[in-house]
Amino acid sequence: MDVGYYYKARSSLRAAIAEFFADYVAVDTPIVVPTPGVEVHMRYHDTHWVDVHGKRCSGWLRSSPELHMKRLCAQGLKQIYQLGPCFRAAEDSPWHGLEFYMLEWYAAPMSYEELMYQTEAFLKHCFLSSSTRKLTEFTRLSVYECFEAFLGIQLVDCDPGLPSLLKEAGVFSITEADDFESAYYKAMLEVIEPRFASKSVLLYNYPPSQGVLSHCVKGRAQRVEGYIDGVEITNGCVELLGQKNNRLRLQAAKERRECLGYESPDLDEDFLKSCDQLPLSLCGSACGFDRLLALILGESSIRSLV
Repeated sequence: MDVGYYYKARSSLRAAIAEFFADYVAVDTPIVVPTPGVEVHMRYHDTHWVDVHGKRCSGWLRSSPELHMKRLCAQGLKQIYQLGPCFRAAEDSPWHGLEFYMLEWYAAPMSYEELMYQTEAFLKHCFLSSSTRKLTEFTRLSVYECFEAFLGIQLVDCDPGLPSLLKEAGVFSITEADDFESAYYKAMLEVIEPRFASKSVLLYNYPPSQGVLSHCVKGRAQRVEGYIDGVEITNGCVELLGQKNNRLRLQAAKERRECLGYESPDLDEDFLKSCDQLPLSLCGSACGFDRLLALILGESSIRSLV
């Protein structure tokens, strides 16, 4: 791709984002952090340096700015956004990069329905501002609907029998070593997400185990992911409030990571202390900037970008 064309398109998308969030406060948060993220299956980059006293120090490169941005919300900011670099190990593939740019935003008060409407409006705005292509109208599907419609399975969160059910449904990559979580991801990647090709989709109402810091209502995590042409492009939720609730979820995720042999950073105590001051009805969402740009330019992966 021509370098000039690429950077003009990148600049145009940045401008479209700034226009959409004109009423929000643009913020910047640390890249080197004590706790890089909260997801069970994400792998993290560590980093080391020697300080002015000759002491060897260590930290992590953030996988997202989530924890620090929520701390800003706890201090009184109600509408904020940030665009900046993030880092994730073991994610080098056509739609993943070890280093990438992420857009993340938070708003309060905002309802679950308003979050979904805003996600649709944001993606349509970016395409209208930066591309000649017009997005198809968004289809809304719950995760539970997808498992029933595409696999004939009534999904039950943390069901140890899910691998067997998926094997019977024809998900041939399932092995005896798979637990609920790994089987769930295989079903999503191999069967459900490919059904979203050439479509604009909002996937909502996740199993609680798949919404680490999402608020849950009637056994459903209020999480929503946006897909364009089968590619996950946004990931948002109604945020979980309260220090006790957040600590329980994060501790469970940490213990699960330890069982899997993954890096196990300490919990971010400053974030947890702030959770009791988070505003009511806080919603947050993240968007892969590089993915969005590639889709706008009609590219088949982020690797084709400069």
